[in-house]
Amino acid sequence: MNGRKIQLPAPTFPTTGFHGFKKRFVEGWNERLIAEFNHRLNGTEIIFKNPFGPVHLAESYKAGWFAVSDIDIDQMMVMNEWTDSNDDAGRRLFNQTRQRLFGKRYGASHVG
Repeated sequence: MNGRKIQLPAPTFPTTGFHGFKKRFVEGWNERLIAEFNHRLNGTEIIFKNPFGPVHLAESYKAGWFAVSDIDIDQMMVMNEWTDSNDDAGRRLFNQTRQRLFGKRYGASHVG
């Protein structure tokens, strides 16, 4: 990941049956995706731990944790593979090579 943060897809809230706190839902969603990412990358275990004591907060966090689907996990992996391959060093090398071969973008009247 080149020291960058993991990109996560936006959470999809349940259309019915969810009457909790959206902030805790999003926290559970994000923690699950990060756990899945680390599992696929490093092989670490995925363990559900609820950090909230009050029942209403715990249920919202749990709903977010278990709302993650395989499609969301695959989407997250694709998002992070794309950012990993599109690094700044490669882009800089490409621009330097293009300038050496074809000259600068503006004022290169001999090209083309």
